[in-house]
Amino acid sequence: MQAAGWERVNWYFNFNNCTVAGGELDRSDRSVIQYKCEESGGTWYLYVLR
Repeated sequence: MQAAGWERVNWYFNFNNCTVAGGELDRSDRSVIQYKCEESGGTWYLYVLR
């Protein structure tokens, strides 16, 4: 089993798309404990904590 930690899942052009995708992943994947979106260079990255 993989150790729990933040994992980058995908990238998005805006914060709204990132949070919608994070919420969908949170509901569909029972291993996701929490998700967050972080901006870097104008791109939003979705991370999940398992």
